[in-house]
Amino acid sequence: MYINVSVLFDILLAILGIVALIVLILVLFKLLKVLTNVNKLLEDNKDNLDSTLKNTKDISDNVKDISNVATEATADAIVMKDNLTNHIDTVKDIVSIIVSTFSKK
Repeated sequence: MYINVSVLFDILLAILGIVALIVLILVLFKLLKVLTNVNKLLEDNKDNLDSTLKNTKDISDNVKDISNVATEATADAIVMKDNLTNHIDTVKDIVSIIVSTFSKK
């Protein structure tokens, strides 16, 4: 008794098709379970999500205020550095004048 190659190929394809269908069904069940958990999680946290979304405008206003204060502080620091540099240059000039005055004698 001989088995025809095309019949063997058809049987293997049928078995692979059944296995693929079973794997697909298992994946769909797991996906359904994950989506159910996500839905439950969203329902459990609905109040927290709503309050967070309502407070988003206040939070963004606070961030804007903090950014403005940081910008002003940076500008003040730059001005202070420039003033300090000018004062140091003045002190260096005075010291060089004093040194040159006493070194001429």
